[in-house]
Amino acid sequence: MLIRYVAVSALARRPATGGLVGEVAAAAQEALPAGRPGAAADSVAEPAGAPTRTEGDGAMLDTPRYRLTDADEVKRLIRRHPWATLVSSTSHGLVASHYPVLLDESTDDIVLISHVGRPDDELHELGEHEVLVVIQGPHDYVSASWYDPGEVVPTWNHVTAHLYGVPEILSEESNYAMLSRLTDHFEQHHAHGRSLSEDEAGTRSMAKGTKGFRIRVTRFQARAKLSQNQEPQIVERVAEEIDRKNPSLAGEMRRFQSGPPSS
Repeated sequence: MLIRYVAVSALARRPATGGLVGEVAAAAQEALPAGRPGAAADSVAEPAGAPTRTEGDGAMLDTPRYRLTDADEVKRLIRRHPWATLVSSTSHGLVASHYPVLLDESTDDIVLISHVGRPDDELHELGEHEVLVVIQGPHDYVSASWYDPGEVVPTWNHVTAHLYGVPEILSEESNYAMLSRLTDHFEQHHAHGRSLSEDEAGTRSMAKGTKGFRIRVTRFQARAKLSQNQEPQIVERVAEEIDRKNPSLAGEMRRFQSGPPSS
């Protein structure tokens, strides 16, 4: 993976402390490349040969300590949080839809497979341009009351990935195979899970109301904001509080305490 840096405007340069406000200022300051005073940078992970990003194409707020550039970590996020938001900038404006996605595990690349219900394929102009797929991992509010006395600014911890690529439309047969796999993937966790093959004629008929697609991700931006700017004892205190209602997020905070984990 190559990490390419593209200049973006610095949002703030005056000193600020933690939390929602301080994070924006810290993002601008920490993104300064060495030897380039006055120029902020945003990062995106791209396969070699991928098109270079240009300023203003929807970059996620970037703070170096929160960057997630390991493709295996992004795959892990997708596997654990497959409910995705599909966003298209069409000739008629922005369109967003929500569908489950699966990884194509037969390749080392990040490749998503899914479907949309008709007429979403037409609304998204699916296959005609690049789309954004948002994967939202665990997230939650962090109260300033969990910090030391005197700290008053809260924040929000999260793990999120923005994936970009041009959808490849599946044939009718490949679409049915994908829907069967999608169903089997989620039904396997249920004691009496069902399969589309139990009523192949009926489910093939229903499948005609969907359009399957495959997206080879050509670039991604991912962020694991998990209180890395705090002292270890504060991180653990916050993790303990979050663990009461959101153990998934607390677990991620502990994974990242000593730096990005190896997948």
